[in-house]
Amino acid sequence: MTTGLPPAPSPRRALAQRLSANPRDAAAWAELSRLERRRGDLRTARLCAEAAVSLAPEDPAARLARAEVLLRFAEGTQRGRHDLAELSASAGPLARRAAALLRALGG
Repeated sequence: MTTGLPPAPSPRRALAQRLSANPRDAAAWAELSRLERRRGDLRTARLCAEAAVSLAPEDPAARLARAEVLLRFAEGTQRGRHDLAELSASAGPLARRAAALLRALGG
């Protein structure tokens, strides 16, 4: 059955369009980082996460995205753990995710 509507853009394309319209959208950069990390493009994920944090240094979602990708790089593990520790001290679902990741890492 067809709806007559054009197909929805892929999540990656939708985020690219969102960032094209507003390159200062830290939430979009953080989401693109998560998407690229899941796709296995860790360098792009890291660049996107760093962009998110530079735009919104106190934003928990941006910092969690950065921590998650930094843990995949030997030189980023310490910074990633530090971010997770700080995030886990706050409240909410991102704090719980950060605490769970720290526990999984043995810390």
